[in-house]
Amino acid sequence: MKKVSLLVISVIISSIAFSQTCNFSGEDKKVHFGFNLGINYSNIQAKSGLPENATITNGEGLSFGSLVDISISQNMLVSTKVEIASSKGHINFQKRGAENSTYDIFPVSLGLMTHLAYRLGNSKNAPYIFSGPSFRKYAQKAPSSTSTFINNSNIAIDFGIGLENKNKFFKLAPEIRYSYGLLNINENPALKDLHFNSISLVLNFE
Repeated sequence: MKKVSLLVISVIISSIAFSQTCNFSGEDKKVHFGFNLGINYSNIQAKSGLPENATITNGEGLSFGSLVDISISQNMLVSTKVEIASSKGHINFQKRGAENSTYDIFPVSLGLMTHLAYRLGNSKNAPYIFSGPSFRKYAQKAPSSTSTFINNSNIAIDFGIGLENKNKFFKLAPEIRYSYGLLNINENPALKDLHFNSISLVLNFE
């Protein structure tokens, strides 16, 4: 986990320094580097139902990462992102005469995503819509205990809306993103299936 965090931080710092050195913030440039910060809330779903003693608890989390935007036309661009995210979502098991246990869902994860975005106008404050695939992987060290389980990797479809604000020295683009999980990420034999969805508020800086 420490190695992954250090890698992402290094990418962010390198992206910022490289963009400032090469002055990629100009309107005539097609490639823009930046970073983002965000908060998220999990929406875990068990499509086949849960055991009687199990309940879902969704929770908030944080994310940070780096991004590269590539313009393919005046109003359309491809945005690739690498993010580290946390989540407090889990499954709680209530056991009679025994201590309750939990199954954590992506407590820390590494996300890779590619979004196709379309600007709705060309003003300095232009809204945009976006959609695209994302990949999420459990990013903590595998537990040594045989009674503790990790999560399978997830592939999701992301979509959302944002507002691009162009300033003199940088661009700020807050966006709301919903991620709809397509795969069963469960590895706990006490459960049948789990799908991980989330909604995020992200601030992108370029």
